[in-house]
Amino acid sequence: MKRQYMAYCALTAAGLILMAEPATAQQADESAEAIDEIIVTVGTRTRGRILTDSPVPVDVLSGDDLESRANSDLSDAVSTLVPSFVVQRFPIADGSAFVRPATLRGLTPDQTLVLVNEKRRHRAALVQFSGGTLSQGSQGPDLAMIPSIAVDSLEVLRDGAAAQYGSDAIAGVMNFRLKDNPDGGTVVAKYGQAYEGDGEESYLGVNYGFGLTDSGFLNLSLEYSDSGRTSRGIQRPDAQAAIDARVPNSEFIQVPAQIWGNPDVRALRTFLNAGIDVDDNTQLYFFGNFADVESEGSFFYRAPPAVEAVGFSSAGLFQVLTLPGGGTFSFEEFFPGGFDPIFRADISDVSAVIGAKGESASGLIWDVSGSFGENEIDYRISDTVNPSLGPASPTSFRPGTLIQTEQNINFDAAYSFELDGLAGPLVLGFGAELRREEYTIEAGDPQSFEVGPFVDVGQAVGSNGFQGFSPATTGEFDNESVAFYVDAEIPVSDRFFLQLAARFEDFEDFGSTSNGKIAARFDVTDTVGLRAAVSTGFRAPTPGQASASSLGTDFDPGIGSAIIRGFFPATDPAAQFFGATPLDPEESTNISAGITFNPSNRSSLTIDYFFIELEDRIGLSSNFTVDAAAAAALEALGVVGANTIGSVAYFANDFTTETSGIDIVGTTQFDWGSGTTDLSVAVNYTKTEVTDANTRGIDILSTERIGDLEDQLPNWRGVITLSHAVNNLNFLARARYYGDWTNHFGGGSLEDFGAEILFDLEASYAFNDSVTVTLGLENAFDAFPDAGQAERAVGIFYPIESPFGFNGGSYYLRFTADF
Repeated sequence: MKRQYMAYCALTAAGLILMAEPATAQQADESAEAIDEIIVTVGTRTRGRILTDSPVPVDVLSGDDLESRANSDLSDAVSTLVPSFVVQRFPIADGSAFVRPATLRGLTPDQTLVLVNEKRRHRAALVQFSGGTLSQGSQGPDLAMIPSIAVDSLEVLRDGAAAQYGSDAIAGVMNFRLKDNPDGGTVVAKYGQAYEGDGEESYLGVNYGFGLTDSGFLNLSLEYSDSGRTSRGIQRPDAQAAIDARVPNSEFIQVPAQIWGNPDVRALRTFLNAGIDVDDNTQLYFFGNFADVESEGSFFYRAPPAVEAVGFSSAGLFQVLTLPGGGTFSFEEFFPGGFDPIFRADISDVSAVIGAKGESASGLIWDVSGSFGENEIDYRISDTVNPSLGPASPTSFRPGTLIQTEQNINFDAAYSFELDGLAGPLVLGFGAELRREEYTIEAGDPQSFEVGPFVDVGQAVGSNGFQGFSPATTGEFDNESVAFYVDAEIPVSDRFFLQLAARFEDFEDFGSTSNGKIAARFDVTDTVGLRAAVSTGFRAPTPGQASASSLGTDFDPGIGSAIIRGFFPATDPAAQFFGATPLDPEESTNISAGITFNPSNRSSLTIDYFFIELEDRIGLSSNFTVDAAAAAALEALGVVGANTIGSVAYFANDFTTETSGIDIVGTTQFDWGSGTTDLSVAVNYTKTEVTDANTRGIDILSTERIGDLEDQLPNWRGVITLSHAVNNLNFLARARYYGDWTNHFGGGSLEDFGAEILFDLEASYAFNDSVTVTLGLENAFDAFPDAGQAERAVGIFYPIESPFGFNGGSYYLRFTADF
């Protein structure tokens, strides 16, 4: 974190010094009108084009919309407002408990491109080994690093855009626009708690803008939040049976023995956004962030022998060991009632973008920028042991550090041509991008991966729960790419608009790819329009996906015990023994078609169909069982401690999906009584089908995984929001609908979960133009998903895969002061 903080300070200072040169332009808010953005998330570079006139569907959310939430996690705010965006909570899932995977249109986190101020946002350092079926194998950005108070608006482009933006823009593009006010600010203080009495959160956010000389701005945002744990599980039956039977040491068993819920999270997030006008047509800009987030959760309960006798095995963890000098030892001496390892992640995040944009005398609009981003996850684990060390084992470890670093250099330009026969100027856009990604795995404490003397009697190697990264798995892994793109926007007539785009990108490790897009819009009348788009896309494997490895403990319901699951790179001997081959890019074909209605300046309605075929998808393979013969073969290949590994998995390109659906979005505003009412409706239907899998002769994709890919998200999701403002009062009511869905388990078993409607209520009173107090209820009527049955053996009562969580209702009180 120290290195990141220093880098952030240095880049911030450089950017501000650069922009502090004397300027001769007018005020920033005046001259900004003369400098159009080069990259516009609605998918067009034409000036003045409004959202209902765009050739592809776009959602636009204000910063105030994102603030109307009980907690400060930006991912949750987006999932509340955009039906096709779902973020789940996965406790006891290694790093996925802290870096939450999110899906747009049912695709993985790294199949949606995230931008901040139109510039690519870097990825999180976590590769999702345990982030649920839908996201396993992905490596996307961590939206939780962005402070919600810094966001002025969010644009969600719901269409394939790889031909314009490059890798990852398959499901769509999300662009977070930062606040840029040059004077005044806002302070937000919030307190909330779950109805159950836990999950307390205290929040303080500050945003303030300064004038930078007489022609620029400097906008600062800072927020701090402290969120407490929740617990929504039940006592494990084996632990309760041991307590009821009063087995030896049962008084040391906790209730519940294993916690299923949100982790403890303490977060400091900052963002800086600045710009200064050099002259009437040129602006220098800088923006960047620094965040530090500390999270703490727990792992599976390790049961001592007396509990194992009435429940499930802890894989021999508490077996009696014969010591070399005589005598015996059991880890029950350390933990008489069993134990849950405590898992912590210290996540630090930094980014900086410096650039210049403007318009030349000839009318060329240009934008040149350089960016740096880094996300670092430093792991800690305590209340556990390295079983192979026996009584010499410590009980706390530092398993190691993951670092994702990215650098980008971009040049973007647009030029207008007047051509005979066209209804307006033809806009030609073109540009180039140079990118570099680096993934670093740093070794943990030696004792977190050390092979101790008791490995020969079946004791597992490394810190139990999350083994440390050994020197054999560490290193720096990188990839570079260069891209060139061109697009044209052609106003064929007053009613017909055509867009063409093409992009060529060459990757150092994966070769080159070319993609194209055709989008069009036809205005049938002044209020009705038709639009459609066809494009191809791609997503290159990240260095993390190609290089990451992990050993973790998981519960296997098939055998009724905990086992060590090994995740290996596709190039590792252990993975290749089970059929792995090097990764290739994913490829997609996107088709969309829609109709727009704009009957007045207060009402609009859009209906859009989409289809996405995604080939060579990268995902986490099935778990290949390591039996005695396989363990011996792996040992011969140099895999240390292979006899303690229960299964092996790896990333592979081995399946094709077709995702189709419909988005319906409508808004209207009307006067009611003495106030004004805003009504918005957003409905999404998404269906994914696995059309091809296991083509390499190995069952890489299990029947369970195929079932979850197709059924684990509800097909239907929707949100209706009604807000009414009258005098000093403002009321908001929101209904969120989640259709039914299904969980698949090994052996062909499954569980169906019914549809739910959640209601959010909020009332605000403005004492004056500056001070507002808000009382809110999220999930006001305390709705929960249906209770599950299949996983109660480990204390799971509500399914953790629920698309709307499992914590129930909560309340919050928010104080806002503008100055």
